[in-house]
Amino acid sequence: AFESGIAYGLASGTFYAHDLRHAKITRADRPFFGRPIPGRTWEPSLLWQCKTPHAGQRGNLVIKAGPCLYGTAGSTLLALGDLSGDRRVVWTQNLGGQPSSLAAADDKLFVATAEGGILCFGAGEEKRHQRVSSEISPAQPTSKATPPETNPATNAGPADVNPWTDKVASLWPELPIKRGYAVVLGLRDGRLIDALLEQTKLRVIGVDDDAARIDRLRRRFHAAGCYGARVELFVGAPQTFALPPYLATLVTSEDPYAIVRAPAVGAGSLFALLHPYGGTLALELSVEAAAGFDDWARSGAPTNAVTSRSGPWHLLMRTGALPGSAPWTHEAADAARTFCSRDELVAAPLGFLWYGDLVGAPSHHCHTRVFKAVAGGRVYVLEPHQRTLCAYDAYTGLVLWTRRFKPYCIRYAALPEAVYVAAEGQCLVCDPETGATRQTFVVGTDGAVNPKDLLVDGDAIVIACGPREEREGERGYFDSTTLVCLDRATGELLWRREAQHRFTSSALAMADGLLFCADAPPPSSAPPAGPASDGAAPPTTTIRALKVRTGEEAWSRRVTYQGPLPALDDWLACAPAKMSLPPNVSARPFAMLFRIASTVWTKTLRDGCHYLRL
Repeated sequence: AFESGIAYGLASGTFYAHDLRHAKITRADRPFFGRPIPGRTWEPSLLWQCKTPHAGQRGNLVIKAGPCLYGTAGSTLLALGDLSGDRRVVWTQNLGGQPSSLAAADDKLFVATAEGGILCFGAGEEKRHQRVSSEISPAQPTSKATPPETNPATNAGPADVNPWTDKVASLWPELPIKRGYAVVLGLRDGRLIDALLEQTKLRVIGVDDDAARIDRLRRRFHAAGCYGARVELFVGAPQTFALPPYLATLVTSEDPYAIVRAPAVGAGSLFALLHPYGGTLALELSVEAAAGFDDWARSGAPTNAVTSRSGPWHLLMRTGALPGSAPWTHEAADAARTFCSRDELVAAPLGFLWYGDLVGAPSHHCHTRVFKAVAGGRVYVLEPHQRTLCAYDAYTGLVLWTRRFKPYCIRYAALPEAVYVAAEGQCLVCDPETGATRQTFVVGTDGAVNPKDLLVDGDAIVIACGPREEREGERGYFDSTTLVCLDRATGELLWRREAQHRFTSSALAMADGLLFCADAPPPSSAPPAGPASDGAAPPTTTIRALKVRTGEEAWSRRVTYQGPLPALDDWLACAPAKMSLPPNVSARPFAMLFRIASTVWTKTLRDGCHYLRL
């Protein structure tokens, strides 16, 4: 927290105050690949620190409001007063959960907890509100004094059988996606929402233009403990209510005729709500009303729309990916290291599709390297420092799963049908929807069990391994001694190859049945190249093309460094569409036809080159 040139902080139950106006700046060079890089450190002077009785407990939230500092230690809220004097804790409060954020406004202090609670401190009478829970079904109200709303059409009470139960049970197996949001456009008594909550794990959004009806249903679901957690209801015209595109796993209605007969509603507007890869519009229609359903559905839906019928339901489904979209399966876009997405859909103007914290996903520090991939409508994030791999829905932001691993060295590639994870001498084939392991392949690297890179293309998996588990920033973090190739379907070991010097992840690519690699000494350890008169042989890099299925060498080319070794490492990438391979050695990128290693062009760069986009 900052005020009047003072920075206040809290760590492990101890408050700190630093003077920002009189900071000390000193020079501090840092090594980078064996070379010193000039740097500076900025260190403000410590004004005071105050150790509380809760010292040692985790907590770093702090806020300054009025004359006091407020912070957290464990599950305890602390108030530190008399900041210019003796500085003492004036009061504490147990929060009953893990605090996640603090805010001050209107002479009140607000605390949010990771468990979903909100607490407000200030003057006045204490009030307590019921905590909502996503685990409680509205069919099981917490109080008999607030029964479900009676069906106005049939006068059916709570004890009557829900007419939607069997219908939802017959619909559920037809839906390809089993998580996300159900959108109910048009309500009568809310019993369809009851059935969806009882029999699925979907979150439900309901829209109706009757404000009194929405108010009654809100109160009923709140009494059941699930409003705000699994149910949200809005007042508005169901036919034109604005919702984000690609949101809905299911779109349905308790009043389907008001939807299909509305002049403002076309199949295109409802189709826009459907989630790619199986979002479904399901309407219960009579035989007469259903006669023109297929024509109505096809009138505004694109080519990836499929209509069908299941029991009383007439279905319109969005199949497959969005036309023009493309995955990003590896850290460098693909196994060929093109650093270029093939997506043709995203274009300006851009807007927000969803926003908010990814609850349940690992947090990402601004200085932490994370490995991201996108495939099959899911975004994957590998956080090596936390040893976690998580997946969330690209179109809604809902976290699908999080998986923790023991080792620090983890590499992965995400394809629409599977996620491949290399760790501890194994290659795990994981389900992209749940993260569960489908198959386990033994890499068999004879001690080189730490993966440095993983490429998946065609029917093969290539893993680059090394014997040491370096941390990010340490020398050798991207270097490997062994290449291992596995059959993608069975995990059978196809071949393995040892490096003469070492392989580097920045110069490892695979495309069209060939694996390209550079075998060279690391820039920081090899002797620099001297002038020809001193008799020293200049260092070289050997670029090889290996047949993926057999490991046989298709061709190799030795490239000599011109001048001293650069601080930046070798790199190469592959452009399958052009059948070219642009490597970079000693700041001299050049392009070759990758089938025959014939040079197409060469360019000398003064400051080297990090990578190319192809």
